[in-house]
Parts: sequence; structure tokens; C-alpha cells
Amino acid sequence: MKKLICLFLLINSYTALTQNFSIKEKKQIDSLLIIWNNFEEEDTTRADAFQDFILTYFLFNHPDSAYLLAKEYYDFSKKKKLKYRMSTALLFQGLSKYFVSDYEEAIDYYLRCLKLRINSGNKVGIASVYNNIGLVYQEQGAYSNALTYYLKSLKIEEDLKNESGIASTLNNIGIIYKEEGDFNAALEYYNRSLKIKLKLNDRMGESHALTNIGVVYLNQGNYEAALSNFEQALIANNGFEEDLNAQINYNLGSVHFELGHYNTALDYVNKALHTHLELNDRVHQSASLNFIASIHFKQNSTIKAISFALRALKIAQEIGAKEKISDITQNLSMFYKASNKPEEALDMYILFMDTQEKIDRENMSNEILRQSAQYEFDKKIARDSIENAYLLKVSKEKVNNEREKKEIAEQKSFFLFSGLFLTLCFGIFIFNRLKVTAKQKSIIETQKKTVDRANKELKQINEELVLKRNEINLQKQIVQGQNEKLTKTLETEKELGLLKTNFVSMASHQYRTPLAVIQSNVELLNLLISSGEKIESEKNEKISGRIKREISKMTELMDEVLVLGKLTSGNVTYNPQEIDLVEFCNELIERFNSIQEDGRVLDFEILGEPSCISLDVKLLTHSLSNLVSNAFKYSTGNKNPQLTINFKPKELLVSVKDYGIGIPESELSYLFQPFFRANNVTEIKGTGLGLNIAKEYIELNKGRITAASTLGKGSCFEIAFSAS
Repeated sequence: MKKLICLFLLINSYTALTQNFSIKEKKQIDSLLIIWNNFEEEDTTRADAFQDFILTYFLFNHPDSAYLLAKEYYDFSKKKKLKYRMSTALLFQGLSKYFVSDYEEAIDYYLRCLKLRINSGNKVGIASVYNNIGLVYQEQGAYSNALTYYLKSLKIEEDLKNESGIASTLNNIGIIYKEEGDFNAALEYYNRSLKIKLKLNDRMGESHALTNIGVVYLNQGNYEAALSNFEQALIANNGFEEDLNAQINYNLGSVHFELGHYNTALDYVNKALHTHLELNDRVHQSASLNFIASIHFKQNSTIKAISFALRALKIAQEIGAKEKISDITQNLSMFYKASNKPEEALDMYILFMDTQEKIDRENMSNEILRQSAQYEFDKKIARDSIENAYLLKVSKEKVNNEREKKEIAEQKSFFLFSGLFLTLCFGIFIFNRLKVTAKQKSIIETQKKTVDRANKELKQINEELVLKRNEINLQKQIVQGQNEKLTKTLETEKELGLLKTNFVSMASHQYRTPLAVIQSNVELLNLLISSGEKIESEKNEKISGRIKREISKMTELMDEVLVLGKLTSGNVTYNPQEIDLVEFCNELIERFNSIQEDGRVLDFEILGEPSCISLDVKLLTHSLSNLVSNAFKYSTGNKNPQLTINFKPKELLVSVKDYGIGIPESELSYLFQPFFRANNVTEIKGTGLGLNIAKEYIELNKGRITAASTLGKGSCFEIAFSAS
């Protein structure tokens, strides 16, 4: 009764969300809930009504609510032993997690759903789960893995001759090839999908397929073919999907722009903008305004171009769309330069470079997180595959064991009843034939031999069972060993790939940005010199200051990369000597206090009885200087950072604490990885190498470092050395 009351309250809480639906939709929702709450209805009827309730009104619009409802749906189906509906509930939970980008949770539910559907032999359901797993891989950029699952789904759909499913999967495969730049393969799959959509008279599907084909032709520079497909897509859509209509108009504008038909391009993009305004789609509003600005610039209407670009920039900044800001500021820098406004052009170019640097850093951080998540995901898939194979083997062994047990039981029963029957016969024989003693003894001896033979057979069967159990245990150990070996191999490959990706990503933008800023300032200086005007000293210092700062950043980065190279190759020496740590820290504090421009100082606290310790001074100086420097840098405007030495009997603890911006809890585990920077420090200059080098130096000094942090309250780094 308590569970029923909780379920009733849950349904009522979600019914409150229906205030956003139309009167017709509310009536449909009420009718579904009436069926669900009618306990006299068949279980399957109630389950189907609740499934429609989740799928139609919550799954795509309110995924968090859909997740909780699907959980109730699963519990109900499990209680009523409705296995296929259990798998559908798991699929709904996986989709709910996918829609909020919780890919690891989504894949857990998909795999559970897949097991149930494989056991039930539901091929349509299996193909659906394969498609959803492929979407997770596609979203994470793991296109080869996504393609593997799409092809599995396609094979099943083709076996079932399910044309609608075949067309959808072909379209997904086309997307993968398009993202990988294999346009010919993408066209092949898109066209196969289109052919089926035309056969099924699916106008919306036809419109999507034609749009995808047009995009491929546009990327190939085949503008005539792109134009033809986009125009057909517009006719097929016929206003079914307003957002798709706007996308097609935008694409048509792109084709005409490339062909030099600027007035026609302007007409199409204005239509797209009008739809984006009606749909309140601010991201695409910004993109359309920026495109219109580019068209006006091509028509030599630079003032109009600047006006539209500034409108686009305002929207992009309001919604925080960094990619759009980058595109727009790059255009504005070009527009201002053409208008002979070098200061405005430089400001926009600097904003463009700063934004691009943030995007690169975010992409690098996201790539690290994506690869880590994909690594865990791959490990889970591999582990699940091994587990399924093992479970299948164990299942077969279990069937054989059950069969053997049944045979043994039948034999035991046979011998038991035979023995009872014979004993009864012996009793009657003894009672009636007391005089025939010799014959009675002969019969008893014969039966004794029969029983002994049966016991021997039973003993042999038991020995065979023991041998088979040992074989099963051995197979289990082999599978576990293979699993451990596979896991270790995966970890090694992922670590090597991650380090390579990080270094290439860092090198690709960390050197580019300072050089670009230096170049732009040199161009500005040349422009001012060529104008014949006298350069004001303040302006000259401003320009030269920018150049010096960027050169300093490049030098700092080069130094850290060289240090990292030494660490990697094992060329860093370790020369310990006995030092007075208190005196060492006092000198370090004096050096840092003298260079702080905001008047803050490093507070120093000593706990316990001071004693000398044997350490490499050079390594310790670099490590501790990095931690203190970070404490000042990431706590600007807050109270003084704190350095503490705690002399304990068995160990010595050195901690550096600040009261600054802190580190997100989800990113603490990546803190000491090379090139990693947290998402909340993109505005603060840095390379992502300092903490990694500090950690390596501390470990060379026979110590260990740990970090604790609370977002918005500060961080504390603690170094521990053995007192001996």
C-alpha cells in the first residue's frame, strides 16, 4: 500500500507539468493516466498506456522527469514479469541520460536493455539499441566505433526487410562518412536512404535526405548539384518543419554567395533570419546576421556590414556562443581594416585571438575528458563482451550439469525402488521359504554384487562431476586473466594516445596565439609609421608592451616544455643535501612578498619542533615556487595565501593554501596531467605544465603531493616528506 501511495504521488507531481500542454493533449494525458490507475485493467494494457504517457509527453521535452517515470515503469514491468516492457523502460532511461549528455549512464542502460532483448530474440529491438549506442559514440567523436554499431543495426534491419529502419540507419552512416570527410561514401549512403524515403512517400525524410546530400555537394564545391538538391528539399519540406526550412534557405544563400549572386543570397538568408526570429533561435539569428554582414561587405557596403556584424556580436556575447564570437570578430577586424580604422580593427582582432584561444583550451580540456570517458566506455563494452561470452559458456555448462544431475537422480530412484522391491521379495521369500536356505543365500549374494556395482558407478559419476567443476573454474580463471590483460592493454594505449593528443593540441595553439598578437601589433606599428604621423609615446609603449608580454609568454612556455622533455627522458639529476627548511621558506617568502603589486603577502606558520631535512634544493625551489605563484595568481582580490610547515615525528608536511576561485570537483583527478587546465581558469594565462612539473620534482625529492579544493572558496596543496 505504501508503494502504491508513493507511485500515485509521483504521477500527480508529473501531471502538474501538463499545464504547458494544449487542451487536446491534456485530455489525451488524462485518458492514459485513467487507464494506468485502473487496477482492474490487464497489466499489459496499463503498461502500454504508461509507456505512451512517457514517450509522447516527457521523453523528448522533460528528460529528467522521463527518467523517474521510466524507473517506475521498469519496477512495474519487473514485478509483473513483462520482460520486453522492462527492456523498453531501460531504453527510455538510457535516452533520458543521453539527452542530458550523461553518456556513461546512458550506455549502462543501453547494455542492460540489449541483454534483455538478445535473450528474448527481439531483433527489431536489438537493432534499435545498436543505433542508440552508435549515437553515443558519434556524439563523443568516436566515428569508427559509431560506424561499427550502425553497421550491426543495418544488417539486422536488412534481414528483417524493415525499409524505414534501413533508411534511418543509412542516413546515420552517411553522417559518419561526412564528418570524416569521405564525401563520396557519404553521398552513396545518403542516396540509398533517399531512394527508400521516396518509395515510402516519406516527405519529411525525403527533405532531410536531400538537405544532407546538398550539404555534401556544397562542401565539395559542386554548387549546381547543391543548388538542385536544396531546392528540391525546400519543396519536399513544404513548411512541415520551420527550423529545417530556415536551414535550407540559409544553405541556398550559401550556394548563391559562392556563385557570386549576392542579391539572391541576401534574399534567402533574410528568409532564414525571419524564421529564426519567429522561433527565437538566437544562435542561428547571430549566424544569419553575420552572413548578411559578409554579403554586404562583398557588395562594398562596409558600413552596413559593420552594423549587421555588431548586431550579431551582441547576440553571440549575450548567449556566450564562443564559436560565433570568433567568426564575427574575425569579420569585424577585416571590415574595420577596410574602413581605415586600425585601432578598432586591432581591438577586434585581439578579441578574436582571445576567444579562439579560449575555444582551443576548452576543446583541449573537452578532448581530455572525452578520451577519458571513451576509455571507460570502451573498457565497459569490452568487459561486457567478455562477460557475455563467459555467461554463455557457464549457461551451457549449467544445462549439462542439470542434465547429469537429473540422470543421476533417476538412477538413484531406480536403484532405490529396485532395492525396496527386492527387499520385499526377500521378505516374502524368507517368510514362505524358510527351508530353502541355500537358495536364499545365493540370491542375497547376487543382489549384494548388484548394489556394489551401482555404488561404483555412482562414485565414478561423482568423480566426473568434480573434474567438470574444476574445468569450469579453470576456464573462469582464463577469462579473468584475459580480461585483466585486455584492461591493461587498453589503459596503456589510451595513456599514450592521450599524451600525444595533448602535446599536439598544445603546440598547435600555444605558440600560434602569441605570434599572431605580435604580428598584428607590428602591422599596426607599420601602419602608423606609414601614415607619416608622429607616434605618441603612450601608444608606442602600449604596442611594444603587448609585444614584450607575448615574447615573455613564449619564453616561459619554451622553458616549461624543455623541463618536461628532461623529465620524460630521465635527464633530471637528484642531489640531496641537508637544509634548514624554515630558513629556506623565509627566503622564498621574502622573494615573493617583494613582487606583489596588490600589497598582499604570504602568511607563514610553523607547527611542531623544527629540524633539518635532506632534500634537493633546486627541485624543492621550483616545486614550491610554482605552488606559491599559483596561490597568488588564482586568488587575486582575496585574503593572503598561507604557507604552513608541520614538523611531525615521522613525516614533514608543507602546505600552500589560498582563498581564491578553487577547482571544480570533477576536474581534480586531472589536475597534475600535462597540459590540463580547469574550465574556470580560461581567462587566466597559463600552459597547464606547472603543476605536472612540480609533482614530478616533488616525487624525485622522495615526496608526494595531494590537492584539495572547494569551488569558489580556495585550494590547498600539501607536500609530504619522510622525516627520516
